[in-house]
Amino acid sequence: MEKSKRLMLLTERVGGHFLEDDHTIRNFRKEFWVPTIMDRLNWESWEKEGSVSIWKRALKEKNKILKDYRPDFLDIKTSKQIDQIVKEAEKVANISS
Repeated sequence: MEKSKRLMLLTERVGGHFLEDDHTIRNFRKEFWVPTIMDRLNWESWEKEGSVSIWKRALKEKNKILKDYRPDFLDIKTSKQIDQIVKEAEKVANISS
């Protein structure tokens, strides 16, 4: 949806809600975000689950990201093309590497 349409919807809904809007109905399932670090437990449930602080959950998530991260490397053809562009730019700028 274009920005002007979204802005129009906002101004029309001041004091109301978007739950019955066509845009909401079409998009809410794919746009719904569930946080990975925060939880939505009430106090009693949070205590039953071990009272894990947000700090500990954040550290756990950080460690998981670092452990599982696999960088995407450039393919050889693209890498060579970039090298060629850099060499040509160095010639133009009279820079030697």
